[in-house]
Amino acid sequence: MLIRATRPLRHGPIGRVPLLCGLVLADLVLASLLYKHGFAFTCRDSAPAALCEGLSRIVPRASGMALVIGLLALALRLPVRSGQGWRRLLALHVAGVLVALLPWGFLSEGAGPVTFGAALLSWTGGAGLAAAGLLGLIAPAGVWRRALHGRWAAILPALALGALLPELSDLLQPLWRLELLSGLTFDAVTALLGGLGYDVLLFPHERIIGIDGFVVEVGKRCSGIEGFALISVFLAIYMVIFRRELRFPRVFWLFPLGLAVSFGFNILRIALLMVLGAEASPDLAVGAFHSNAGWLSFVLLACAMMLAAHALPGLRRQTVPLAAPRRGAPLPFRQDPEVAQLLPFAAFMASGLLASAFFAEPAVAYPLRALAMAVALAFVWPGLRGHRIGLDPVALAAGLAVGAAWVVTAAPPPEGAAPPVADTAWLVFRLVGTAVLVPVVEELFFRGYLLGRIAPPGAAPVRLWFGLAVSTACFAALHDRWIAATLAGLVFAALARRRGALGDAILAHMAANALIALAALLLRRPELL
Repeated sequence: MLIRATRPLRHGPIGRVPLLCGLVLADLVLASLLYKHGFAFTCRDSAPAALCEGLSRIVPRASGMALVIGLLALALRLPVRSGQGWRRLLALHVAGVLVALLPWGFLSEGAGPVTFGAALLSWTGGAGLAAAGLLGLIAPAGVWRRALHGRWAAILPALALGALLPELSDLLQPLWRLELLSGLTFDAVTALLGGLGYDVLLFPHERIIGIDGFVVEVGKRCSGIEGFALISVFLAIYMVIFRRELRFPRVFWLFPLGLAVSFGFNILRIALLMVLGAEASPDLAVGAFHSNAGWLSFVLLACAMMLAAHALPGLRRQTVPLAAPRRGAPLPFRQDPEVAQLLPFAAFMASGLLASAFFAEPAVAYPLRALAMAVALAFVWPGLRGHRIGLDPVALAAGLAVGAAWVVTAAPPPEGAAPPVADTAWLVFRLVGTAVLVPVVEELFFRGYLLGRIAPPGAAPVRLWFGLAVSTACFAALHDRWIAATLAGLVFAALARRRGALGDAILAHMAANALIALAALLLRRPELL
């Protein structure tokens, strides 16, 4: 690495490490659980094999990239961001993660190229938003630009190394022939499970272990050598970057410490896999947990090693911390307009994911989703006072036209389909949620925040068209009928920009959804909603 630290270590960047590591780990865990467990979609049936192979290893790639970015932030001594604006950036990050999770709700077996294209757009767009929020949490954009200027010859290879961590792991596969380490891992897992009170089924020669009917093989790939190699490479890069601030040879003690903890993590990972498979879900154990737990523990260990190197006085040279610049007080959370645009949508998406995960029929949980949206909107109401909804005839007429087109172009219901039985309370929640809450939440996010951030008023035409394309595509990805939703999104965007009033788009969306809900009720066609 050719990056050279020229200023002393500061407390601020290190203080952000636990928070940002926890944030990245939470994102990766959530993505792993959703996309590796109960996600009925075979990528190779809808896309090229090379693309699917790259997507299947997105968690380790994201882990490597996140670690490289963390190292760069520390090496470049980026100034500490003040309290002002961090909530907006955190909300942007969360919104990006939710957008990246959208395909979990609509992608299924046999998906066509249009559906897969929408999913790919959602993944890339969401990842971009999440990364922008994460980078902003580390330092302001201007600081990043100045810090990276003239250093791309060193930074680009580092980023490429992070993205290629899975391939690096594959190159280290010959090391998995070490029988001794594999045997030690097998014995340690056996002892741990026995200590937890489990009746352990053993086949020592085949290295097969089982508890309560759940059986796995502790093979050479489970020996922990992969983790040894990765943490060693990471520590070597870290020591090169911070060689002017670390105490040598004392810092070399991080190697045996990291290797020992990595070995312990691997034993714990296999034991947890066994317990999870025996007590909860074999599919979850061999799916999401087995696929990504090793990489997630590697991220956790790498972050811990960074913190240890900076926190232990004996491993670094004495430096004088610099004071962070003082800035004005941040806007109160509930009065922040950007928080008001993001938080209700986050509640809307999170409640939808929970409904899909915990209810056999997610529609049954709609009252809970409506309550989540209502509570979120009430909470951020002080930040929404700038948006007024007036009875604009153009917006009203456009909304009714969108609603009528949605009803008329809908496919006929299947033969013999019986309308669902719903009680009055559920019906009230559904109608209010569809006609009132959802339009406000979606317009605040798609036309208010997303379009407004990409192409603020007065932006160049190129940015405006790009903002229209991104916000409309994300809006369409949220609906089953892509073409109709795309046209509706364009109409709502045009209304929002016509007078610079987001309230016009909200009114049109309310009118459209109210007409659709009325048609669904009168025609007994719930699939219209």
